[in-house]
Amino acid sequence: MKKTKYNRYIDYVNKYGVKELFQKISYKLSIKYHKEYSERIGAINILAQKNTVFEYEPVISIIVPVYNVQEKYFLDMLTSVLNQTYSKWELCIADASESYNIGNIINAYEDNRIKYLKVEDNLGIAANTNKALELASGDYIALLDHDDMLSIDALYEVVNAININGSPEVLYSDEDKVREDNIHVEPYRKPSYNYDLLQGNNYICHLFVVKRSLAMEINGFRSEYDGAQDYDFIIRCVSCASRIIHIDKVLYHWRIHKMSVAANPESKLYAYEAGKKAIESWLEKENLRGRVLRSKNHLGCYMVKYEISGNPLVSIILHGTSGNNTCMKIIEKSNTYTNVEIIMADKDIQDGLKKAKGEYVILLNNNINTISKGFVEKLLSLCQRNNTACVSGKIVKGSTIIQAGININEECCEYSLNGYNRKSTGLFYSGILRRNVDATSATLMMVKKSLLDKYIFSKDTYCITKEYVYNNKKIKDIGIDISNTLKNEGYLVVVTPDVEVRLIQGK
Repeated sequence: MKKTKYNRYIDYVNKYGVKELFQKISYKLSIKYHKEYSERIGAINILAQKNTVFEYEPVISIIVPVYNVQEKYFLDMLTSVLNQTYSKWELCIADASESYNIGNIINAYEDNRIKYLKVEDNLGIAANTNKALELASGDYIALLDHDDMLSIDALYEVVNAININGSPEVLYSDEDKVREDNIHVEPYRKPSYNYDLLQGNNYICHLFVVKRSLAMEINGFRSEYDGAQDYDFIIRCVSCASRIIHIDKVLYHWRIHKMSVAANPESKLYAYEAGKKAIESWLEKENLRGRVLRSKNHLGCYMVKYEISGNPLVSIILHGTSGNNTCMKIIEKSNTYTNVEIIMADKDIQDGLKKAKGEYVILLNNNINTISKGFVEKLLSLCQRNNTACVSGKIVKGSTIIQAGININEECCEYSLNGYNRKSTGLFYSGILRRNVDATSATLMMVKKSLLDKYIFSKDTYCITKEYVYNNKKIKDIGIDISNTLKNEGYLVVVTPDVEVRLIQGK
């Protein structure tokens, strides 16, 4: 009998061990992605891109601080810029290296688009980057590390997006990593601008492009955030931008070598403390009170613990099967917040919502057997923010996540946690980081009552008319309808991983 893939994996583990299995799977995925990326680049009509005339053709200033980089890596970086299909760029290099090799390399090129400054005293990464920024005269700034590379169409795609989107202040792209053997691995396909995800991790990172006027307005890079100077810079840029555009193509390649952060996150431990300080500065600027906690097990990941303001009434509306005394006991055991009222709504959630007296309302399916301790405070601390309408968490059956937010447009659906183990880190830390989503269901959701009254129940005839596609099924759900409506009004819908509801199996 032919063995299934599962049986083959078991045999491999028995023979070589779990670590070897993961390495084999990782290698196969890497080769598959490398082929896909190579085919995309190979399909580019280089001549057509070079001959394209855009309505607006900004000069892109690529700023590169250099310090003791290996000559091979520097040449690869330089070549990736020289090969760009969009030609209106300038490369601004501030070199703080302890030798003059880089200067000699630059002198060998007769290209007046390359601007070079030798920094006699190493001032630190932020100050050196500011020296490169001072060389820039372009309309936009692009950040590039001295040992990384751009895809051949990177600037073309940036300028194309600038024209399509009416000259936004900020743009960023997807990225991957490139090994020593030039195999491309670990593509990171990012979501559109995601406020809470950025508070937990510098997911934007590279390629990052910003209007030079905005970069100068915020005074460039800050030395007190050395190690996380790009994170701090990005945070301050997006905080001031009215339009932030995500380009959903891999345009940037991180170099993997022994001392790179891509290969060895522990090579720059000080950077993660600087990242924590950058988030704290962001909170201070927005007048938000909270503590920033570093993840002990996942470097570069953070969690903001917001403070609760006052003691507002929270209405918990239980819906589903009536008379579930077990659910009431679970809530009493898990709830540590005192100012609550509990409303049994059975199947008439709308009636329960209209009866609620609280400033905040929690919709909760009463078919649960556990819920995170202190869940009310965790939801409330986020929902109190001015920019936030709804907050949810992980919904689990057994040990499997069945929902952790809903993206109506299916963007970045590969980072959905559906089907993952409840303790899983997920792809690119999706299992441990907060993020903003399009909607969440009535199974678990906190919502501001004031927004319900303003946008949902301002009409006496409110009813759910729209069908949403989720898990390839068309469904009507009052939670999805409410949260997606409020999201479309400009408010955030948040999923936080530190709140979890487990449903009774088989229901």
